[in-house]
Amino acid sequence: MLPAGAERRRQLRQQRRTQLLRHSWQVVVLSAAAAGLGWVLLRQGWTLQSPAQVEVSGSQQVSREQVIQAAQLRFPLPLLELRPQAITAALAAALPVENVQVSRLMLPPRLRIQLVDRQAVARAERRTPGGLSWAMWIVSAAG
Repeated sequence: MLPAGAERRRQLRQQRRTQLLRHSWQVVVLSAAAAGLGWVLLRQGWTLQSPAQVEVSGSQQVSREQVIQAAQLRFPLPLLELRPQAITAALAAALPVENVQVSRLMLPPRLRIQLVDRQAVARAERRTPGGLSWAMWIVSAAG
């Protein structure tokens, strides 16, 4: 038979072990739930599903379809895998624009592209067997 104080200490140790085990399981379950939710958001939630999620503004001459084609965007496209600098460089090289700014927006998921047109001197269009082609002559700041 143990003294009363020893029995009480044994019960308190047992309670602490039980609480520690319960808290540990709570942390594990909550961490797994948070990781699962994060994975779902990253994989499924922040994805561009269609060209309608690409916002193009600032240009009178360039359409959304031309921007998507020049940036070589293929849908569905995970938003976090996009590289805005690469898209900016591709658009600046392929389109008649002076300035390009690309932003990823998370809620709701979309891609915002702001363009500044170059000042055109002349623009020509012609029909070819491959479709409509066009050319533009630009005034540069250097002359």
